Amino acid sequence: MNSGESAAATALFWILLAVPLGAFVVYPVSMAAYSRLRRPLRAPDGIETWPRLTLIISAYNEEAVIRRRLLNALRLRYPADRLEILVATDGSTDRTDAIVESFAGQGVRLLRSARNRGKTAALNDAVCAARGEILVFSDANSLYSRDALERLARWFALREVGCVCGRLRYTDGGRGAGGRGERRYWNFDTRLKRWEGASGALLGANGAIFALRRELAEPIGGEQSNDMVWPILARLRGFRVVFEPRAVAREETAGSARGEGRRKARII
Repeated sequence: MNSGESAAATALFWILLAVPLGAFVVYPVSMAAYSRLRRPLRAPDGIETWPRLTLIISAYNEEAVIRRRLLNALRLRYPADRLEILVATDGSTDRTDAIVESFAGQGVRLLRSARNRGKTAALNDAVCAARGEILVFSDANSLYSRDALERLARWFALREVGCVCGRLRYTDGGRGAGGRGERRYWNFDTRLKRWEGASGALLGANGAIFALRRELAEPIGGEQSNDMVWPILARLRGFRVVFEPRAVAREETAGSARGEGRRKARII
């Protein structure tokens, strides 16, 4: 290897080293320090009138979990006359649609797509069909704490708040390296969200549990992730994006690295 190649290899090494150091060391430390300099927003303790809220559940071939998800949604603590539950199914070929329709008598609406177009396309349609002024986005396998909707909704009494992200917790009893790795990642992500949220500049939500003012949910491309793009757009329009760790969604991990790989490929 000549001197030119050696210099190029050395430069490449330092560049590749700088990327993870920036993401996992420099940025978290900087954000932790910055969050201490900002005066954090605080959600109001009391709400006179709860906003009209639509809980949007996205589903594709979720017959194994959708019934439990809807039972959980119906038990959430929120004024029934101010809550709409809307399930957007994306060309499901199993019994997902039939199960959702069986809950129609309990106020659950089904928004069905005849073909599989992707999660973002289904959510774009759901936003247009929703009646609430505040939209809460959820996955079909997410189970909310009973007060999750109240925890999210009360932030919107502050006009400057445009988006609120809840906390995702994985529960699998410690089975498998994949599950443990997933929990470690989300524990790290939760710390980041606390620091970013304290400054009102959280730049990414979690698709399992986040709330958004309806006027900020503009249609986005099918290749884009709504829980990343919509919070950024809200911030660019001058709204604060905050983290509410007491609004909790629980999901089970796949339990293995291979299972997690399949789950992530499906999401993408």
